[in-house]
Amino acid sequence: MDRRSDHRFQVVTPCNIKRSRSKGTSMYKSTQDISRKGILIRWNPEDTATVVPKVGETIDIEVALPAHDVFGQKCLQMKATIVRVTKEEDDTLLVAGRLDKRKFRKYVA
Repeated sequence: MDRRSDHRFQVVTPCNIKRSRSKGTSMYKSTQDISRKGILIRWNPEDTATVVPKVGETIDIEVALPAHDVFGQKCLQMKATIVRVTKEEDDTLLVAGRLDKRKFRKYVA
């Protein structure tokens, strides 16, 4: 049963992820799709160096947006609570998060 109330857009783009309560390093992953209230992130099976977040954990996500002639480059900064982790047939993990906060800010490389 699909309980989504918002349309999801297939946006496959790199994203930077950091555990909200961690001072550790950030991880680079890839988005699978995104909506107004949620995001799906692809966790590759080869990436054994990073620990997959658990359901209920909060993560910070940044997605760089294309540069604009007037406004320059921005990024979409989001805070998400993990609601589901599923495994695909190729052992790729899909991590679903509910977006709790989101804002645009100046992109800093």
